[in-house]
Amino acid sequence: MSESPLLDVVGLTTRFATERGEVTAVDDVSFSIGSGEIVGLVGESGCGKSVTASSIMRLLDERYTSYGGEVVLGGTDLLALPERRMRKERGRSVSMVFQDPMTALNPVYTIENQLIEAIRAHRTISRREASAIALDLLEQVGIPDARNRMRAYPHQLSGGMRQRVVIAMALSSQPRLLIADEPTTALDVTIQAQILELMLALRAEYDTGVVLITHDLGVVAQTCDRVLVMYLGQIIEDAPVGELFRQPYHPYTIGLLGATPSVDADSADELQVIPGRVPSLHDVPVGCRFAARCAFATQQCLDDPPPLEDVDGVHKVRCWNYRTVIASQEVTHVA
Repeated sequence: MSESPLLDVVGLTTRFATERGEVTAVDDVSFSIGSGEIVGLVGESGCGKSVTASSIMRLLDERYTSYGGEVVLGGTDLLALPERRMRKERGRSVSMVFQDPMTALNPVYTIENQLIEAIRAHRTISRREASAIALDLLEQVGIPDARNRMRAYPHQLSGGMRQRVVIAMALSSQPRLLIADEPTTALDVTIQAQILELMLALRAEYDTGVVLITHDLGVVAQTCDRVLVMYLGQIIEDAPVGELFRQPYHPYTIGLLGATPSVDADSADELQVIPGRVPSLHDVPVGCRFAARCAFATQQCLDDPPPLEDVDGVHKVRCWNYRTVIASQEVTHVA
């Protein structure tokens, strides 16, 4: 990984205007990604993961959305660019693999037409040249009989093949940053494994930085270098993947890990359940946003919002009582 980050997100804040007033969906989020690094972004539904990704690419309707902070990609602050310039950066510098490949592809155009359109949007080349590049991309992502598949429509391909097409489209301009929003959702486990192996291979080939949004901590353990845990619009833990699985600091992260099935677990062991639910953006708690669901919460947690503290240079956590949390885990392990 290079000394200067590929992507440097500083204080990213995303607000929506709603009928009930303005809400903050992403609140002062900061993180960085290096070239060739895969960073997992995890958390329950409604925690702000997809909004964070969409904010990086400025895909949200800016008539009702306002941004704050900086999103610096390769030295350029994407939030400061005029919309005309930003349209050129999408797909060229940063691309996204969307969660549902069926809705990401146009049902009335062939795969070839859609790939050619994506390629020519960022390159001044002929249609014939773009078609050759499209064929090469489909072969790179492992689609069998790629030449014939080019003439197919999305509904004629399986879910796994459609996801490979979406990945090929996202990589058509060799972006420096790839955002993958739940790329293996609704795919069977065999196809999931193939898609993840494909992403690892493409990362190695192109040295692309990857933001992987997922609910599946097994996927994180298999593919990611670092993990960002998100809760109600904030990053609450940031750590290398091995460190986070070995020693989580935040009670919410512990809950997520406890709710994840394991092949090593005793069949009689029940999965943990995190009590309560994610609060509404219209009713954000004053102090720690997880306090109402936390067994370690104190009065300070209810009254004062904790900062994201850098514990040891590699592990950050947003929790007043993380030392107590760590000590409790050590006692449990000894017992």
